[in-house]
Amino acid sequence: PAQTPPAFAYLQGVATDSLHGEPLVGAVVMVEGANRLGISDSLGRFLVDSIAPGDYRVVIDHPVLDTLGITLVTKPMNFAAGMISRSGFSA
Repeated sequence: PAQTPPAFAYLQGVATDSLHGEPLVGAVVMVEGANRLGISDSLGRFLVDSIAPGDYRVVIDHPVLDTLGITLVTKPMNFAAGMISRSGFSA
């Protein structure tokens, strides 16, 4: 049988605390409107899987950002089926 092409996109990357030059551990990386999110690990790495194709903004949430009064939101990004987007976010 023929293989079914992937129906979803993925976002992977690293979140960094630019003030301290360290990984942003435990950051919540949300794909707004896609109801998908990932949490950054001890190295700041994250993966958001099963993103339906479309244009979405990515929102980063972390207590450090809250204390600084910063909201980190990207411009809309296009996610295509089978695509793996790689991004780094600094806060």
